[in-house]
Amino acid sequence: LHPEGREMGLLAGANVLMPNITDTKYREGYQLYEGKPCLDENADQCISCLSRRIESIGESI
Repeated sequence: LHPEGREMGLLAGANVLMPNITDTKYREGYQLYEGKPCLDENADQCISCLSRRIESIGESI
């Protein structure tokens, strides 16, 4: 997975990101694919990170 894949997707026309808000103790069991980022972040950290990443490309939530 590309480290800036989410940003690249948005810049290519995607309009949906799915934050991972599952409790961290259960996340390992809900991986949709290998290498999914942010498995160690809690919901607040995930949303904060996504907000910063979206703002870094000049967009907003």
